[in-house]
Amino acid sequence: EDLKKEFVQRVELKPEVTVRETGRIDWFEYEVVYRYRDLTFTHEDLGKFFKSGAKYMKLPDKRSICFGKRDDFRRLDDFLADKKREGGERSLLANYNLPYLYILAEENENIRIRGNDYLQGMYHDLIRRERGVEEQVPRALHNVMRHYQKRGFRWMKMLRHYRLGGLLADDMGLGKTLQALAILSDYNEHPGTERKVSLVICPKTLIF
Repeated sequence: EDLKKEFVQRVELKPEVTVRETGRIDWFEYEVVYRYRDLTFTHEDLGKFFKSGAKYMKLPDKRSICFGKRDDFRRLDDFLADKKREGGERSLLANYNLPYLYILAEENENIRIRGNDYLQGMYHDLIRRERGVEEQVPRALHNVMRHYQKRGFRWMKMLRHYRLGGLLADDMGLGKTLQALAILSDYNEHPGTERKVSLVICPKTLIF
């Protein structure tokens, strides 16, 4: 057993990213660890070691290890460059980064994402641009809106569900105003929703 400890063990890095809701509108919490057999490293620990320039890492049980390819570490490190830390070890990322994190994992088989249903649902809904439930446009506009306008309505409603911002940027004359009015109308149609006043600013030519 003592003889084994004198050999250098090669470790292949396989990142595991855990994401959690924070209860805040703009941020989600994340944690990155690297596991190999009985070993676990944090992203911060590895970053400090790599910056030190050391070739081998000495473990408390006197084993020596070296790390194989660092490509996945570098990809994650570049991605996390804009992270925001809050209170101790809590690490936060802006919600708009979530799809890119999942795409990074899809493109790199060694990177695994562990998340809750809400954040996984947000990712899949952002990719398909609508929620996975049937969303009906307001009754008064059902026979007025075209199919692409209804799709824009469902996209905006999905963004509202996840409390995300968005920019509706159709070409002129394709009904952006109608889609925006549909969202405002839908908000007031649902029982239990607090009714609020919305201000619509538009040219006189749209008033009829």
